[in-house]
Amino acid sequence: MAQAANVSAGTVSHYLNHSAKVSPQTQQRIQKAIDDLGYRRNEVARSLRRARTKTLGVLLPNVANPFYTALFDGIEEEAQHRGYTVTLGITHYNNALLEEYISNLYNRRTDGIIIDGYDTYCAADVFHDLDIPFVVVEPPANFTGWSTIKIDNVGAAQQAVEHLINRGHRRIALVVPWCESRFAGYQQALKKHGIPFDPDLVYQFGPFEPDSIAQGERAMQALLARASFTACFVTADMLAIGALKAAKASGLQIPDDLAIIGFDDIPFAALTDPPLTTVAQSQYKMGKMAVQTLLRTFGKDKILEPVHVTVQHQLVVRGST
Repeated sequence: MAQAANVSAGTVSHYLNHSAKVSPQTQQRIQKAIDDLGYRRNEVARSLRRARTKTLGVLLPNVANPFYTALFDGIEEEAQHRGYTVTLGITHYNNALLEEYISNLYNRRTDGIIIDGYDTYCAADVFHDLDIPFVVVEPPANFTGWSTIKIDNVGAAQQAVEHLINRGHRRIALVVPWCESRFAGYQQALKKHGIPFDPDLVYQFGPFEPDSIAQGERAMQALLARASFTACFVTADMLAIGALKAAKASGLQIPDDLAIIGFDDIPFAALTDPPLTTVAQSQYKMGKMAVQTLLRTFGKDKILEPVHVTVQHQLVVRGST
C-alpha cells in the first residue's frame, strides 16, 4: 500500500490510526491505494499489535559515561514504580546497531522507546516511520516529531561562557561535539559582550568515542597548538576532564593560566584537581520524567501531541575557574 501511494509505511500507519497529521494530498493518494488494492483492516491483528506488553525500550550510546548511568537509573526506577520492565540497548554510537535495536524492540511489541538525543541526531529518519511512541532526551536543536526532555542548552551554555567573561576572560576556546544549541549559547555570550568570534578557538567534532576523556585530551592539545586563550568551555564533563588533564600536562596552572568549565556535573567533576566548574543538569530527574512522559502517550490520559519538557539547570562554580 505504501509503495502504491509513494509514501512511507509510517505515513500510511499515521493515516489509518489518526496518530499524526497527514497532508490532504497524501491522504488522497493513500485512500486511492486502499481503494485500488481492496484493503480491509484486520481489527483482530490490530488489537494484538496494540496490546500492551508492559515493556519499555531504552537506547543509550554509552553507559560508561556517568551521565547515561544516572539517566538510566531514573528511567529504571520510574518504570519499575509504574509496573514496567525496561530493555536496555547500548548503541556504541553505531547507526547500524541503533537501527537493529529499534527494529527488534518494535517487533517485540515494546510499548514505547526512550532514546538519547545523540542517537536521534545521527539517525533521525530511523524511527519516524514506526508506529510506536518515542521520547527523546536532550534532542538536537529544532527537533520535532516526538516528545522531548531537555534543558535550555542555549541559555545554559551562555551562562557558562558569561561566567568566564565575568572572570575577565575574552579569549575563550570551545570544545563542542554535535550540540548546536550549546554552540549557539557560546556565540550569543560572545556577541552580548562585544567579543569577536574566532573560529580558531573552536574545536568541533562529530561522533563521541567510547573514551571521551582521551577525546577531550586530544581536543585541548589541538587547541593549544593553534591558538592562545585563557579559558575554555567544554560542553561535556567527560571531555572537560580530558581537556583539564592535557592542559596540566602542558605545564599550565588551572585556573591561573587557563580556566576550564564543563557541562553535566557528573560525580567525577567534583573529584578532579582542581574540582571542575560545570553546568549541572539532573540526569536522574530527566530519566524519571522521560518515563512519565512516554506513558502519557498511551495511558488513560493519552496525549495526542508531542510534549516538550524543560528541566532546570544550575551553574556549579568550583576551583577550575
